[in-house]
Amino acid sequence: MKYVYLLTFLLIATSSFGQLETDRNFRFLYDLKNPAYVNEAGDSDYLDITVGSGYNSNAVTSSFIKKLVFGGFIDNGLKDQVSKRLKDANRFGFDFSAGISGRASLGSVSFVAGLYYKEHLDAKFSKDLFELVFRGNSQFAGQTINIAPLKYRYFDSQSLYVGLEKDLNEKLRVGGGLSFIRGGRFNQAILNRGDLYTEPSGAYIDINADPNISYSDRSKGTFSSDGLGASLNLYGRYQVSEKSTLLLEARDIGFIRWKNLNNYRGDSTFRYDGFFVDDIFSLNNGFLDRYNPDSLAKDLKIQNTKKNISYLIPATFHIQYVQHFNSKISLSGGLKYVWNASNLPRVYLKGIYYITETLIVIPAFGYGGYGKGDVELGLAKSFKDKYFISLNGLFLEYVAMPSKSSGLGLNFSFTKTF
Repeated sequence: MKYVYLLTFLLIATSSFGQLETDRNFRFLYDLKNPAYVNEAGDSDYLDITVGSGYNSNAVTSSFIKKLVFGGFIDNGLKDQVSKRLKDANRFGFDFSAGISGRASLGSVSFVAGLYYKEHLDAKFSKDLFELVFRGNSQFAGQTINIAPLKYRYFDSQSLYVGLEKDLNEKLRVGGGLSFIRGGRFNQAILNRGDLYTEPSGAYIDINADPNISYSDRSKGTFSSDGLGASLNLYGRYQVSEKSTLLLEARDIGFIRWKNLNNYRGDSTFRYDGFFVDDIFSLNNGFLDRYNPDSLAKDLKIQNTKKNISYLIPATFHIQYVQHFNSKISLSGGLKYVWNASNLPRVYLKGIYYITETLIVIPAFGYGGYGKGDVELGLAKSFKDKYFISLNGLFLEYVAMPSKSSGLGLNFSFTKTF
């Protein structure tokens, strides 16, 4: 019988887009084979190319995001869709990742390496802040609203990953490695306190807040770099029985240190009562000089400095259990949490159905992360036991009910084993 190297988890390698873990270095999951098809143990060497992107939110609908990103009028109907879903604290996340990685056996150990490009955005925001930004403050006349908490972060990076894997015995395989990271663009906005009062007639607003905003020099271009860092990956795979496997992982435990970021920081109360214009046709005569970011920062008692920031990048902690039932069906469940990314722990359940020995379909359901409940669908195909193609998508809700749900993502992976 031909040994089939299509593992049951080709798509779990990319994991759940509800959690947006599109940059996961999970190629060792290729070695989880269904015993109904495999008579020989062993971990394959491989070369893998993967690209993926996705977003999710517990509040902002896909219809709203489509208008916001691609343009178009955001009417009250779209705003109402979001308002009905808003909580006191709301989440949004986006990830993009592309990379090439591989593994080569070196005697009793295997060497793994990869090159990756990543973009990450996460945000946590209050209900009042959304309503203020998209509906204005007239609705809050005579009221004090809380626009905190606000936590927004975006960064991109390029990294080189190197590591080792080793079988300690017939059941236990462990691995680990380091990523050397080049940090690109970085934007951050944090607001722990933010009270805003609108005078009933609209004559003035009072703001009591502690803004902390940092961003990299935008004039340097997309692939500029003011940051350097490193991170640690650790994982283990334990063969519980012939048909079950337990996986543990801690990934991206590390930091990036950015230098010379623009930083605006304040902690005060400010009253804004508008400005007086003598002649509307003379706005360019000193108006822009008076009302620019630096002058407004001074009015708001916000300090503008250059600052170095060490940022702890989002770290993933993951436990996963795999159970093979027969030649047609396997099942996986797990819990994962991405620390320092404004999200919740996520639980998931994935079914793996073998249409044939070389073609599997993987439906999945997960809850948590940046979103709520999400349905995913994956498809994986092997060719001649050497080539593997997989697609994993979060799109069913986007197609079926974009006005009542959030989340859209797709991951593609091509792997050649040796």
